[in-house]
Formats: sequence, structure tokens, C-alpha cells
Amino acid sequence: GGGAGGGGGREIGQFRVTSLESELGVESCVVPATAIASPLQQLQNHKSAATWELLFQTSLPPFSVQAFLVVPLVSGRGAASIVDAAFTTNANPTAHIYRHAHPSESTEPLLSHRTHAHAHTEERTKRAHTHRRARTRTHARARTVREEDEAQALLTTEIENEFVSVAFDGVTGRMMWMKNKEDGLAIGVDQNLHWYESAQAGDKDTTCGDGQQKSGAYIFRPNHTSADGQSAACVSTNCRAVIKVLRSALVSEVQQVFADWATQTVRLYAGARHVEIEWTVGPVPIEDGIGKEVVSRFSTNVSSNGYFLTDSNGRDMLKRKRCVTKEGAIDTQCRPSVPQYNVTEPVAGNFYPINTAISLSDSVDATVGVAVDRAQAGASLVDGQIELMVHRRLLCDDNRGVAEPLNETQSISPYDWVDPKGNTHHEPYRIGKGLVVRGKHFLFLSPPSSGARAYRKLQDEIYYHPVIAVGDRFTPAQKHGVHSKGGPAGGVKEVGGVDEMAGGEGIAARTNHRGRTAITP
Repeated sequence: GGGAGGGGGREIGQFRVTSLESELGVESCVVPATAIASPLQQLQNHKSAATWELLFQTSLPPFSVQAFLVVPLVSGRGAASIVDAAFTTNANPTAHIYRHAHPSESTEPLLSHRTHAHAHTEERTKRAHTHRRARTRTHARARTVREEDEAQALLTTEIENEFVSVAFDGVTGRMMWMKNKEDGLAIGVDQNLHWYESAQAGDKDTTCGDGQQKSGAYIFRPNHTSADGQSAACVSTNCRAVIKVLRSALVSEVQQVFADWATQTVRLYAGARHVEIEWTVGPVPIEDGIGKEVVSRFSTNVSSNGYFLTDSNGRDMLKRKRCVTKEGAIDTQCRPSVPQYNVTEPVAGNFYPINTAISLSDSVDATVGVAVDRAQAGASLVDGQIELMVHRRLLCDDNRGVAEPLNETQSISPYDWVDPKGNTHHEPYRIGKGLVVRGKHFLFLSPPSSGARAYRKLQDEIYYHPVIAVGDRFTPAQKHGVHSKGGPAGGVKEVGGVDEMAGGEGIAARTNHRGRTAITP
């Protein structure tokens, strides 16, 4: 193995992957691998000796098991490189773009956009002075805009496959837009990590004394936050991310570092119609004495008109109407069962449980949504925006029965313990740093007429993902509990699960129906 490389490149390794399935024939190939990103290597309690990320493609039919033998070969910078580009930005405005080159080529920075812009400004001034009488102001202004657009294009990086493309701003390091090339759709989308300050007592009190309702294990109640949630603080100090880009034939990925406790890897696999966003958050810092509730926010230009959809326990989609984001207002439309709904919590009151997906649409042009790999809270606080709660670390109890704050750490003492002086205590104390949470979001874009079809297929892929087992030798898997994504032609039904019946007399199969094509309530 090996660590991450310096400059614009990464350490590259090679592995031989051999199929052990006799009925498929013995197949073997050499697969390149990249070093695991350094922020992930530096996670607390990261005791794994793994240093490489290995990706290869195979076919896995329903009710099947495949085994592969993986053997490391060689490593070295530039060996069987899967990296054809690396893009880095820093917190300062003098970012550089690098091209990962063959060892015999130069890896000097192609652009320092501050110097580049300054040089072009001087050149434009000279040309304007020389040809001032020959050019009109309109022409000069058009040329300036064109040159600025070209400079901005150099500071934009894009990853794409045959179906989807995603662009990132080279200055902010954040997502800029997403395209569905198959259906000719394109939307602006800005994804960022934010955190809400948790309510701990009174409006200005950050202690856990008597006061207003506190945020805790059962209650989400942000403090010092605008009614539409838009004042939630960015995780990064300047709302920017430092990014690197890696590309291969099977996947392109953008690694984003927002803070030393918050990173993301945005992946676009070959043949995929969605974008995978793997987030790693924690330990959430609380040294300032403030509890924090972290969300991933997707801001798009889709005109959702106050409506969005959330799943009903992983099945049908329910239409939601955003309640008025103004404290003390009376909303007569967002809660059908409450004709005169008194809005007391404009942010928290608009969050709903998300088990598989949340989406929004303009009903004509585009449906954009995010599928999740676990249950979490989600909302759309302004038109075109989706946000999902990914982590919480709080310092006060919300007085709803747990009798302790939601402050999970590496370990905790017994609830009843005796100190060195012989005193008995009935309150536990926390040991070590806060927990690190990692999960995935799956961003998809489709026409409204086929939104449900895209969502259902993606939901199946997430829920019925292959189970990977690693060992020194191959052991055939048991058929009990094996799931399948295959089904009859047309995709109307699918096998949801297979169980062996008592006494070995047969099997019981469950089927799920997924006949809808449009996402509707």
C-alpha cells in the first residue's frame, strides 16, 4: 500500500482480480487502484490497515454468488494511471489547476487565475488604447464578457458519463449544475453543508438552565436562526471546499474537504443515471459550548411552488405543502387536519421523516430528488431547495424521557460509578471524542413524467445492494434471505425476498409492485 501523493497527483497501485466462478470461466484482469483520501485516513480510531480503493465491474445475476481473488502487484506514481486530471482549490483566491501528467511530462500549474486575470486585464487595456477609435464600446464590452466567461470556464471542473454530467465551481469547490443528457435537462444546483445552532435555554442563553424548550434526542429546535433556515452557518469558515478530481473508465469522483470534521466524495459511475454523494461528518465540534445540527442542503433553480414529495415508509410518495416560514403565523393550507395551524417552529415544523427519498418538481420541466441510504429528516424550506439532516451533537436534554443530552462519544462510563474518593455518582460521563457518521445521498434528475421510474429503480439498487464478504478463502453463501432485483419482463414486479419454509418443504416468495411511472401522491 501507500499514502497519498503530493502536488497534483496521487499514488497509484495495481491489483490482479481473478474470478473464481467455474461456470463463468476463469477471468483475470489487472485493475488500477488509488490511495484512500488522506482526510479519511486521518479519521479518529481509523484502525484499518487498508490504504487503497479498488473498483472493478462485474455481472451479478439474481440469486447468485460470485467470488474473486484479489492480489496486489505493483505501485508507483504514474503506473497504470487511472488519474487523467487532478483539480485543487484552496481557501485563498490563488487557486491552481494541475494536470496529472505522464512522469516524463511537466506538472507545472496551468493557471493561477489571479495572475491570469491580471495579465488579461493589462492586455485588454493596451488593445483598447491602441484601437480605441476603431472599436465601439459595445464591441469592447462584449469582448470583455467573453474573455471573463473563458477565464471562468478554466476555473470550472466537470465530471460526466454517457447519461449525466455535473460541474463544480473552481473557486468555491461546490457543485454548480447538473445535466441529464439522456432527456436534455439541465438545472443549477449548489450543494453545501450547514449547521443549525441548537436551542439550549433562553433566546440568548447558551447554558442548559431553565428556559425555553431545548433541542435534544426527541426535539429539533434551532436557535438564532431565520424563519426560513437560510441563516444556518456553513460548515466551512468561508462556505468553500477544497477539492480534488480523479477520473477512470469506471468512475469519476470529486473529493471535497469542507472542514477537518466534514468531507464528501461525489462519484459518477459509468452507466449511472444518478450522482452518489458520500458524506463523512464528525466529530462535530462543541468546544464553543454550542450544540450543532448538521444538514446537507441542495439549492436548485427548480420552481417547486411550495410543494415537495416525501416517501411513505419507503412505498408511495406523499405530497407536502410547506408551512409558512414565519413564526406566529396562521397557516390554513399546510396541515389538512389542522385548519388553523399556528406556526410556532417554522424550521423544525417543515421537516419530515425520509426513509428512501425526497423530491420536488416544477410539474413541467424537471423533477430533482435525493435518495438516502438510511432514515433521516428532510425539508424544503424555500422553493427549489432540499435539505437532509446528517448529524446532531447536542449539549442539553430536551426533557422528553432520555434524561441526558444527545452527545454521543467513543464510549461512556456506567450510569452508576464510584470515583477515586469513594463517592457514588448516578450520572454517566462521556469518554473520548464525538462520533463520526458516514452515509450516502443519491442525486437524480428526470422529467416529471418519469420521476417515479427513476426513483423506484434507484431505491431498489440502494436497498438490494450486493453484500460483500472478505476472507482468506471462499465459502458458498446460503440461499436463505437472498434478495433479487430481477423480475418478469416489463419490470412491473420484482422478487422482494425468498425464505425457506419450515421443514424444508419449499420456499415462500414475496413480490413488490412498481408499476407507476410518475411521482404522484
